[in-house]
Amino acid sequence: MAYSYNIVQADGSTNVFAVPFNYLTKSDVYVSVNGGQVEGFTWLTDSTIQLPATASSLAGYTIKVYRSTPALAPEVVFTAGGMDPSDLNTQVLQLLYITQEALDAPTQPQAVVVSQLLASLTNLPTTRPPVHGVLWLNGEAICVS
Repeated sequence: MAYSYNIVQADGSTNVFAVPFNYLTKSDVYVSVNGGQVEGFTWLTDSTIQLPATASSLAGYTIKVYRSTPALAPEVVFTAGGMDPSDLNTQVLQLLYITQEALDAPTQPQAVVVSQLLASLTNLPTTRPPVHGVLWLNGEAICVS
């Protein structure tokens, strides 16, 4: 089961497709048709989008609706003073969604994703691994120091 995308083989009967996953903002949701990025789709509800093409013209094409959460900067930067519970929830959801997207992308170098994620949390430059030691990834030890 995918956490961050929905793939449908279009049959030409509709140009409306489900967004069956959560997202932080609608701008984190993208659509591709046969691998090509689609611009200008319309949100009908918080969980459905409509493509700018006729239903019959989509017949036979693969439609992918997917989430890509920004991973290089935290959604919330905490400052001294009281903490807003909604800010904590937003930050946890950002981390959850980034992790889900990494799990859904097995061909993407996950060590880079982990490094970027940790760097965003600690505000370290992404050119330097933020953790020293060994990272276990898919049963293999990867040196990150």
